[in-house]
Amino acid sequence: MTTILLVEDNPITCKLVRYTLENDGYEVVDAADGASGIARYLERRPSLILLDMLLPDIDGFALFQKFRALPNGRDIPILAFSGMLSVHDEARLSEVGFDDVVTKPIEPSRLLQIVKGYLPTDPVEAPRGDGPIKSLVVADDDAVQRKMVALRLQRAGFKVTTAADGQEALERAREVRPFAIVSDVLMPRLDGFGLCMAVRNDPTLAQTPVFLISNSYLDSEDKALASRAGADDMLVRTPELRDVIELLHKSVGAPRVRRTQTATLDPELERERIRRMMNQLERQVTMHAGLSQRCSLLSAELSVLSGISEAVATEHDIEGALHQILASCFDAGGISLGTMYLLGDDGLRGVRFGVTVSWSESDITSFFGHRDLLDTAIANQTLVTIPSNTHPETEFHALLERTGARSLMISPLGHKGQPLGALVTMSRSLEFQPSDRIAFATAVAGQISLALALARSFQAKDASERAARANATVLRSILDSMAEGVVVADEHGEVTHWNHAATSILHVEAARLASHMLDPEFPMARALRGESVDHIEVPVTNTDTWLSINARPLGDEPSNTRGAVAVFPGCWLASAWRRSARSPRASVTRSTTR
Repeated sequence: MTTILLVEDNPITCKLVRYTLENDGYEVVDAADGASGIARYLERRPSLILLDMLLPDIDGFALFQKFRALPNGRDIPILAFSGMLSVHDEARLSEVGFDDVVTKPIEPSRLLQIVKGYLPTDPVEAPRGDGPIKSLVVADDDAVQRKMVALRLQRAGFKVTTAADGQEALERAREVRPFAIVSDVLMPRLDGFGLCMAVRNDPTLAQTPVFLISNSYLDSEDKALASRAGADDMLVRTPELRDVIELLHKSVGAPRVRRTQTATLDPELERERIRRMMNQLERQVTMHAGLSQRCSLLSAELSVLSGISEAVATEHDIEGALHQILASCFDAGGISLGTMYLLGDDGLRGVRFGVTVSWSESDITSFFGHRDLLDTAIANQTLVTIPSNTHPETEFHALLERTGARSLMISPLGHKGQPLGALVTMSRSLEFQPSDRIAFATAVAGQISLALALARSFQAKDASERAARANATVLRSILDSMAEGVVVADEHGEVTHWNHAATSILHVEAARLASHMLDPEFPMARALRGESVDHIEVPVTNTDTWLSINARPLGDEPSNTRGAVAVFPGCWLASAWRRSARSPRASVTRSTTR
């Protein structure tokens, strides 16, 4: 089983990577810091290393050098596993020699694709044939792609010389006289088409096979142009390069075809080459201008939004859920440490994130001696970046020194003008705050603000429901303890509440209360029509007794009746023949209940 070493201090990211890779059959050994990473390497000798760039005990660049110095360390692919990087750090990645860069957060299928690019599931056989190892020249202006192609071809048994463009490839080919040339198409100085034409017009290289690979030039016109320029074939670039390797294997064992003519410098061919190149350049500029950075930011924002949505749906403790979400978010955004401040009934309290072991509770509460700066930003809902023109480093040097950061940002949390707190993000590697990071922090703060506002609305709703249930319990207790009968109906005449006294006095079951109480002339029915009636005497069904009933409509005003309530005493009045001698009773239609 292929072993992958993951050096990552964020437990959520580590869990995601482990789950993704282990489900695809890889063995994952993880380490939370540099020292553990070195120990795991020596124990297991992994086939690939995913290396986080922000670790608690060592810089990712320094740890990379330590891995390379270990036994077989120079032969193992090491991929930088990081969130957003500064321009300076991106340049260092290329200079130091990382095999690839994996940007956090990453979609699982994309992570698998990258890993498989360096760890093929099926080993590729070395080319068959007698004689020394065949040499190749590989041309690609993308450093990562160039290393990946070279690594693939070396593992397939070839000796590879690399070049950063077509012109350099032509010079290297004249030096080493390769068995074949494998080249990208879109490159500076001399592109792949131009390289083919130059090779075919060089007497010493004219018979050298040239294979073009591309994932941009895919049209039939592109293949036709490649053939006219002198390419032996043009293939779609894939992570495994299987088609290229198979074609090279066949070429090793097959007799060489002698070329009798070289490509001529046809002006029409040159115009077509330039036209296709310009089309691709325009397309690439449109597609990739700032795409990588924006995608990283959007992916991080989406991961926060997804995590917040899940927390709101499943967690009662939204603040506890935000703790895990923000830890992952900070890691994806290349932010090493920070604090979320939340306003509550007990004042302002802080929840720390990242490697903040040196901070005390008093440091967080006082905001490192600059509490007035934090309070002002929250009260005014203003974004604060340090250092900046309005907050120079000279003025806030003590704050940066106490936090251990080189820059920080205070992003206020609020909803509809109501302050909720602030999200403070810090970095130990960034000297200034670029606009993309400001947009990132602002977007994340906005999502957190919505989540907090929604969670507090849920809490208020829960409190209201608890109070309503408590009131209902009290009401039921009161009703059941009353000697008077009480019946409540909604606007449709459906009886919704009654007490035990009502069923006892009326001598009917609860299911028959509606038919008994809603006789058109019964006080309840009159109250549903908006009347308030007092002391209406009505006979009790199938008895010689009478009741005096009061009824009132339920609603803000008579035109907005939402129901009615009727109350009647537990004592019975005189019998019918005695009542007939007194004032006339209300005219009612007696209901018969069988």
